[in-house]
Amino acid sequence: MLKKVFTEDRIKNVVRIAIVAGIVVASYGIISAAKTYSSSISPSQYKTFSVQGEGKVETKPDIAKFSVSVFTEGSATALADTQSKNADKTNAVISFVKESGVAEADIKTTNYSIEPRYEYPKCIYTSVDTVCPSQRLVGYTVRNTVEIKVRDFTKISDLMSGVVAKGANDLSGPNFDIDEPEAVKAKARELAIQKAKDKAEAIAKAAGIKVGKIIAVNEDSSGYYPLTNYRTAKMDSAFATGAASPSMEAGSQEVTAQMTLTFEIK
Repeated sequence: MLKKVFTEDRIKNVVRIAIVAGIVVASYGIISAAKTYSSSISPSQYKTFSVQGEGKVETKPDIAKFSVSVFTEGSATALADTQSKNADKTNAVISFVKESGVAEADIKTTNYSIEPRYEYPKCIYTSVDTVCPSQRLVGYTVRNTVEIKVRDFTKISDLMSGVVAKGANDLSGPNFDIDEPEAVKAKARELAIQKAKDKAEAIAKAAGIKVGKIIAVNEDSSGYYPLTNYRTAKMDSAFATGAASPSMEAGSQEVTAQMTLTFEIK
């Protein structure tokens, strides 16, 4: 009997020890997991602040672009002749532009199209019915559009007058632009980043904190827009009649960059 009681007590003690050991092991696991999770979170993930800076660079455009179109109408049975006439006028325009000092690389065909023209006879109305004759092809319109890039602004007006005299009958532009905008954009970025740094220091001083290292840099979408002056040669007849050409002023353009910097708080 005593042996049986001793055995039962021994079993109970073993069970108690096993339970305590299990609790200790589980607690250690929880603590270890918490430490691992804690160490996986960088302080910069919750101790940061972000500021935005804007940089602006004002510059003068160095190129002007304008588009010239030659469109020619012809009958439905003479498409080849219409194309030939259009080609002659377009070639005359391009030759004039080249002779005026524009490089071949700055002359680009942007569109060539052949469009049918239809006639729509009037419907015939009777007391019984309405008869609408089918459309009839009456001809084609051939259009050739060329974009011209001008680097010498003193030639813009004469070029635009000259292409009309050579046969162009549709004109748009000029659009004043920057030939290599990325170089100007880079300067604007530098200014934006410096302004963001200065702003971060001012904010930190006011808040009683210290600025740490930069941990993220983002550029917000922004840019510049070419300056545009539209004319058409259904336009004023000044170009076509040989009257004095208007002056073309390029003005200036403002290139902007917006940068957002995220700093670690020390």
